[in-house]
Amino acid sequence: GALLKAEVGSTTMFSVPADFEQPCHGETVLWLVPFEEICKRHSETGSVLAASLSFLRECVSRLKRWLVEGTVSVDLRCHEVAPSDEALLKEIRRSGPHTIHWGSVVDHIPYSQFHSMARKCSHPHTWHLANSLDWTVEIKGSYAFDHTDLAARKALLRDADSLIRKSFEEHSALSFMKWPFTNHPYIRCAPLLANRFSQNWVREFFRDCGGPVKQVFEPRICDFGPY
Repeated sequence: GALLKAEVGSTTMFSVPADFEQPCHGETVLWLVPFEEICKRHSETGSVLAASLSFLRECVSRLKRWLVEGTVSVDLRCHEVAPSDEALLKEIRRSGPHTIHWGSVVDHIPYSQFHSMARKCSHPHTWHLANSLDWTVEIKGSYAFDHTDLAARKALLRDADSLIRKSFEEHSALSFMKWPFTNHPYIRCAPLLANRFSQNWVREFFRDCGGPVKQVFEPRICDFGPY
């Protein structure tokens, strides 16, 4: 902050007017920390929170250094990107974007409409990143309560606990988490069902993509973690 003569310490903090809408207090920055970083740093810091802060400070420091050195620049353009705004989509395309991050937009518009919009603002080598939080709504079987047979549910829970136990055994850094895992059965089943059914959603998502596309898919299960 002092080096840049800014009001705040990093580009991730903002000064807002007193009457500005307050941030949501139900959110947590811990969701932004990769679980493997927690595991890697926990042995050095001794706590989940300290490990998270270590990672986040490192990221902010790296970004600050890049800004000071001129390696990166920030150009804020506050517009609502919509399928009907052809002019804005063309403007984005002309900028030659290397990557475009859509967040969870894919959960809120039809897949075919999203693909059409993404193509209109893409260069041939643009990489698109997106995450779906509600994909289990679209795929039957990916939610624990889709399985109505009691025996089938018990079998799912046994397989899920086996998967979690195997993770504990393979990653010594997970020793700071307690076992047996006493979270809700739905949470315990989530990683297992995601592994089994996530590719079904991927096929559905790309079914109406309007042409060839290179797919790189990485399942990340936010329901299972130390938070």
